[in-house]
Amino acid sequence: MITFLLLPVYTALLSTEEYGTVDLLNTLVSLCLPIVTFQIEQALFRYLIDSRNNDREIKNTITTTLVTVSLQSILYLIIFAIIAPFIHNQYKYYLATNVIACIFSSIMLQISRGLGDNKKYALGSFITALTTVLLNVLFIVVFKWGAYGMLAATAISNLLCAMYIFITKKLNKYIEPKKYDKKVLKEIIKYSVPLIPNMISWWIVSASDRTIISTVLGVAQNGIYSAANKFS
Repeated sequence: MITFLLLPVYTALLSTEEYGTVDLLNTLVSLCLPIVTFQIEQALFRYLIDSRNNDREIKNTITTTLVTVSLQSILYLIIFAIIAPFIHNQYKYYLATNVIACIFSSIMLQISRGLGDNKKYALGSFITALTTVLLNVLFIVVFKWGAYGMLAATAISNLLCAMYIFITKKLNKYIEPKKYDKKVLKEIIKYSVPLIPNMISWWIVSASDRTIISTVLGVAQNGIYSAANKFS
């Protein structure tokens, strides 16, 4: 709904090349997420459901997951820094920041959901949507930042969602380095890794066409294609 309502702003103030590039980067973000995180956020939700009445297990699960995801994010940034010189795109660094922002937003949402707090889970998603609208209007309409503004709005919105849940759920009380448990990590990985090809399959079905269009016809044509897809 949000992306549809913002479409007049995007099409009026962004060129087809800018909009197509942003859409392509968002498509690549959705591909990177399951590969970088191993779909750990899905396993986190599943194991927190079983641990709701056991404070020790909750701490073990949350600490182990957050430490692991943090290490995965650092490794991703290192790899990105190595290959960045070979990527000839002026918006390439937003691919790095938006992946990290989406990772922690997703993790925090699944923690809230796993702990049974569906109100904060829904409100966190609403915060992401609302700030996306406000920041897009501010960055694109007022500041005239174009595609940079659209990408920055997405990253900031996801980070605000993550911060909101972390602060309101007081998740710092669940994080204890000594609670990092390799056995828990092994169980989480065992559950989450088979979900990676599942997510990649969905990406192929729903988003791979954007990559093909951008490669063969150019990002401007992808911008037109992406805008048209919002109506369906």
